[in-house]
Amino acid sequence: MSGARATSRDGAGSRRAHRALLAAFLLPACLAAQRLPFNLYDADDGLTGTQIWDLHQDRRGLLWIAGTWGFSSFDGARFASISTREGLPSPNARTVLEDRDGNLWFGTNDGVGRFDGRTVTSFPGPEAPHQTVWASEIDGAGRLWFGTESGLYRWSRGEFRRFGAADGLASSYVYALLAASAPSPC
Repeated sequence: MSGARATSRDGAGSRRAHRALLAAFLLPACLAAQRLPFNLYDADDGLTGTQIWDLHQDRRGLLWIAGTWGFSSFDGARFASISTREGLPSPNARTVLEDRDGNLWFGTNDGVGRFDGRTVTSFPGPEAPHQTVWASEIDGAGRLWFGTESGLYRWSRGEFRRFGAADGLASSYVYALLAASAPSPC
């Protein structure tokens, strides 16, 4: 019996030694994982505002930020900005979306603007959204969708179409969108 006890004690001692050894190796790794490199950017660095509504990384690798007073692009070192001086319909930026041709679509508090890399085009016509654009998305067929306070707008084949209660929406307020993976018949 005493032999059985000695084996049991040796097994318990061995397990404690393994746990201590495991903790000694894992603890530094866990502590190191807690030290992440963060950089804080603000208006002094060129950011258009510190209230961020949306982020998008374009196909060239630029990070686009929809901020309080316009859109900022960040190349990893410097910020550049786009606002009403460049043609945005409103200085209040809300959403950023990239279409299949590489154009950026900016949702603002007064509709959308399209940026082709050089100029911003706004859409003044009555069929275009002229409210706050809270959400934007591209579907599988390449159509652009914009959620506003007065319905859902679709950009397809060079024109906007509005969807509202008469089209089956439960409310005119569209604050979020999620694109379906399969093209819809709309």
